Amino acid sequence: MKTFLVPSWILLLLALLTAAGCASNPAVDDDDAANDDDAADDDDAADDDDAADDDDAADDDDAADDDDTADDDDAADDDDAADDDDAADDDDATGGGPDQDGDGYPAADDCDDSDPTVNPGDPLSCAWADLPACVAPWSDAFTAAVMNPPGWNSNTYTVPSQAARQDFAGSVEAALVGDTTVALSSAAAAGYSLCADGSILLWSAASGSGSAALALRTAPSAADLIVETPHSFFDLGTIEEGVVVFDTVEARALLSSGTNRCASFISSGCSGSTQVCSLVTSPFRISDMAHTDESFFQAAHEVLSDDLPETTIVSLHFFLEPGASVSNGKTQPTTPDSPSAQVTDAMALAFPNELVTSCNDYGAGNHDPRICGT
Repeated sequence: MKTFLVPSWILLLLALLTAAGCASNPAVDDDDAANDDDAADDDDAADDDDAADDDDAADDDDAADDDDTADDDDAADDDDAADDDDAADDDDATGGGPDQDGDGYPAADDCDDSDPTVNPGDPLSCAWADLPACVAPWSDAFTAAVMNPPGWNSNTYTVPSQAARQDFAGSVEAALVGDTTVALSSAAAAGYSLCADGSILLWSAASGSGSAALALRTAPSAADLIVETPHSFFDLGTIEEGVVVFDTVEARALLSSGTNRCASFISSGCSGSTQVCSLVTSPFRISDMAHTDESFFQAAHEVLSDDLPETTIVSLHFFLEPGASVSNGKTQPTTPDSPSAQVTDAMALAFPNELVTSCNDYGAGNHDPRICGT
């Protein structure tokens, strides 16, 4: 698992980096060829010898025609029987119904019979089909109007109980394996609503609670990318950009905080300090999702990172210095092929007039630990 911080204007670059890596599975069409048997007409020529012979020949022709007709009827019956057998075989193969996308699941059992990659064989891909539909677009949940976040120095943010955090984590875990019954009940126990907007699952909490929002894309073709905005209502523009990045590159998940990072006076207990809340150096607060481990945000982060080990997590932040500073979450050296180094190089290429530096030295001459996610 690689976690690194990038500036909020990385949208275009992320689209270029991740869109090319999205995998897709071609549809498999199973078409049965029909056999058309045409009966051939056999006409016997009669010899004109005498009248009696002509009559006999005529009788013979009539008998031959009758035989040909019987043969044709038998052939037609055989064709019908073969067609019936083919239909029976098709029904047996698909459990008694059509299978339009050829994935082995009939329409009656398939959550999406137009896409062979979406079927009960991949439980996550079908999770949306068993959930209630969202009453509004998923993106609405990632707005200040809906979240109504606790404000700066309001001291109105409260830490969710351990039981609630465990329920929320359990809901996300259950959804990842397609267990929508547990996902729904655990979400409700945590104070969350769980619904589906198409193939995107959405966890949202009560307005004003300060709880995180989570969108999870169930499509197998989703990019192995998790977008996070831990300072949604402090780092200006990051939650909006998180929505755009998630949507544009079809990332697997979007996780955003639902509170201002300074909405509580209580220290989180995490190491480090900051001046952003009080203009004097003070400990990080429990409302700061990047510096607390007792939150719905952290609970979801841990489940996603543990259960989706192939994904890369990108955390969007805003800062006032020029250009961009890229970090993998530490300040130790890294290698040129690491995700953070590749992002740094690609950003420098995409934005030649901007100052792009890395908190992690990888021998490119751009090492400058000016703003680092540590």
